[in-house]
Amino acid sequence: MSHFDKNLLFIGKVNLDVGAVGDVDSLGDTKDFATGGMHAAIGGASANAARAARKLARVYGDEQNTKIVTRMGQEPAQESYSNFGEYLLARHAREMTRELMEHEGFNHTDVSVGQPGPGVAKSIVSTFQGGRHIFKDMPLAEQFNAANDGMISNVKNQIHAEISTSGFVFLDPARPALADIAIGMADQTDAVMITDYGFKSISKDQKEAERIDNILKNSDIVIVPGDAFVEGMIPGEKNPDKLFELLQDKQYKARTIIMSDGLDPVRVYHEGKVSEIPVTPAPKLVNVNGAGDTRDGALMFYLSRGDEMIDAVAKASAVSSIRMQYQEHEWEDRFYDHVKDNPLFASDIADIEHAREMKIQGFVGGPAANDDKPYNEGNMEHG
Repeated sequence: MSHFDKNLLFIGKVNLDVGAVGDVDSLGDTKDFATGGMHAAIGGASANAARAARKLARVYGDEQNTKIVTRMGQEPAQESYSNFGEYLLARHAREMTRELMEHEGFNHTDVSVGQPGPGVAKSIVSTFQGGRHIFKDMPLAEQFNAANDGMISNVKNQIHAEISTSGFVFLDPARPALADIAIGMADQTDAVMITDYGFKSISKDQKEAERIDNILKNSDIVIVPGDAFVEGMIPGEKNPDKLFELLQDKQYKARTIIMSDGLDPVRVYHEGKVSEIPVTPAPKLVNVNGAGDTRDGALMFYLSRGDEMIDAVAKASAVSSIRMQYQEHEWEDRFYDHVKDNPLFASDIADIEHAREMKIQGFVGGPAANDDKPYNEGNMEHG
């Protein structure tokens, strides 16, 4: 193993998710959210995956460096907003996001620091038994991203410097400009490039489509759902068998392909061999938000510990199942109860039990070690 393997890098956007407990249908009346309970957390694929890796690092007592490369910068000028309240909320969202990343225990690099940037996109995520609704806000951020992608080309050296000291790199194709710069270093580093590709169609924006295609074709590990779409498939038709076959073509660099499809076994193509890993269904679904991203972060974590690929995929799938049974900040403390009698984790139990003992004795630190909920769910005040 490389001495950089414990350095996990996540490249993509970071959102601010405002979670609302209960089933809501619109943003028409904020008191509907307050009465059900609310909380704030960072979101987006990269942030969700990084958070999962950090939680597992604490569970195992692992020394690990987790970092996000993203683009926030300064939010658009006040006159770009319809009123001062929207502008103030955008500034508060950016500061809250930075505090939450610090609380979660991972560092971040903002490639637009001190420069105009998209700010932080906000979403309200309503979770209910077995599902979720997502209401997205702050169109100014997305408009800025679409109009100014070319502005980030001067951060190439900065991104490459981060990759050069990383063992595993997660690329979010939903922010293709950043990920495309990163994948350009694929042949110049020993870092393992991982992407989770879930697009169901080819982007109509030619430049964006070319970037996403480049990321997909040059990643070392490709993770896909069974309903994803790539060239060579019939548009609008779900065909997991065809998808799995096409990704094994020589035009794709990936030596590992991981495909999930609901409760069907996870299919893994690894170094020329195909395996199937049974999925353990969650007995109850409490919060499915970010479950796939949790699996991705868990996969990186177990690979960084030296697990073989098939074992790492199986463990990551189990972690995702555990995650769906709890609200966001609860599964870390309940993890041991789920794995202590699971043969899959037999070789890990000693490390987990040692970390639990150290935590009880007060030796396990970190920003999130003694404060599971960064913001009180009832009133959104900083705890």
